Amino acid sequence: MAVANARDYLMDGYTTVRDACGQGDAMKKLIDQDILVGPRIYPSGACIGPRSGHTDWRSPRDRAEGGPVAQVEELNLAVVADGVDEIRSAARRNLSYGATQIKLTVGGGVSSELDPLWSVGYSVAEIKAAVDVAAFYDTYAFTHAYTDETVQMALDAGVKVIEHGQMVSEETVKRMADEGIFWSHNTAGFSPILFMHPNFAPGTPSGTKLAVAHDQSKDLIELVKKYKPKVVHNVDTVLSSIGAARAHRDFEKYQFADWFGNHAMLMSATSTPGELAQLTGQRNPYPEKLGVIEAGAYADILIVDGNPLEDVSVLGAQPKWFDAEPREEGHKSIRVIMKDGKIYKNTLD
Repeated sequence: MAVANARDYLMDGYTTVRDACGQGDAMKKLIDQDILVGPRIYPSGACIGPRSGHTDWRSPRDRAEGGPVAQVEELNLAVVADGVDEIRSAARRNLSYGATQIKLTVGGGVSSELDPLWSVGYSVAEIKAAVDVAAFYDTYAFTHAYTDETVQMALDAGVKVIEHGQMVSEETVKRMADEGIFWSHNTAGFSPILFMHPNFAPGTPSGTKLAVAHDQSKDLIELVKKYKPKVVHNVDTVLSSIGAARAHRDFEKYQFADWFGNHAMLMSATSTPGELAQLTGQRNPYPEKLGVIEAGAYADILIVDGNPLEDVSVLGAQPKWFDAEPREEGHKSIRVIMKDGKIYKNTLD
């Protein structure tokens, strides 16, 4: 499924992605060697979280003291780490598996079972432990955090990239903009359409969490427009079957553009994440510039029919999500896909 999705991402026009949880560097290496077709990948390894936190996906048997090692930990998809020493060890293990940056879950999530949305998973000292390990390797740590408290704690610890963070205050948005923090919030997750999904239906545990998150994110659009922080495109890929993933990506583009404008959507998917990639420093496997067309940058170019500043649908954006019609690979309006000077699609002839 990962191999199929890698090709699908590239044929949708994504030439570089950051995997925020669970992926090592094996597939990345095969893509870099032209054995597999896909985008460049910045892998993060296992997402690191506390016991009873957002990424504690272990079964009750696995969570018992002395129980077996959970499969998610064996596969290095997620790891439970409590305290400074365990967090340092987990972060270093991820780096040994080829991670280019370190991911922590410092607060509760919507889709997880064990953690209340308002919960605080790590102290500032624990978050800083991962930040320090990343800095020792000349890269960065980033965090899953929704609430104002957990985002502020992450910033106090030196985190440079926030995932989600939709429930923050105006003070925090201003701070993020002033400090040049990169903000990766999946806008589709805050569409009322999500309540149509059975997992998030009203009255379900995740649906109840989602309703709270929506209610406490009412000012998000206004605050982002006012302070203009560095927002990057994020599809929060929890839908990995090909058809569902295509509809998800297409809707995410539409939702972002609908909220913040077509130009902002383009910036969030090109130059701004290209700048974020440079935070990996000497750890960066792709050290040239990304997300721009200029001398010395990677030759990543899309040629499309139409002007995405006027009509973002030429990039595949569309307002339907779960009820979207199934589509074939790629978008007809994207006529040429070039990655690092190599043509992967050309329908101009």
